Amino acid sequence: MRPRIITSLLFRRRQMWLPTVWGVVVLFLIMAAGLLICARLAYGFLAPHQPATTNDGRGARTLVVEGWLDEAELGQAVAVFRSGRYERVLTTGGPIETWQGHLPWRNYAQRAAEHLRSHGLEGVPVVAVAAPASAQDRTFLSAVMVREWARQAGVT
Repeated sequence: MRPRIITSLLFRRRQMWLPTVWGVVVLFLIMAAGLLICARLAYGFLAPHQPATTNDGRGARTLVVEGWLDEAELGQAVAVFRSGRYERVLTTGGPIETWQGHLPWRNYAQRAAEHLRSHGLEGVPVVAVAAPASAQDRTFLSAVMVREWARQAGVT
């Protein structure tokens, strides 16, 4: 066989379109606009606010609040408690490790519970459910501690 026949069997010549400099700029702007739109819509997708419901269709009666939240977010937790049919608040969190000697709280759960009691939830049962120190999976560990508290308290 001749080399020309072999190359014509294995390869085919095609015309290929490549963008110009202005084409690259336009494609970049379209991709940047798409990423910007996705970034703006991501919060609503990644952080849905959908309170749990019980088997009988009523809302959950226990509000669980992460103790490491700042004052503004804890204020939002007070507003959420007042807008729902909650009976109690559980605060979670591990030990506070910075400057622990002069702080009145030993962990974030106690800190958040005290803040909620002093900012509008005086007559409401606010229970601090502390979690042990952990270098990873702190939120999961807090959830496990809440589950154990619920088992011991008889809360379903």
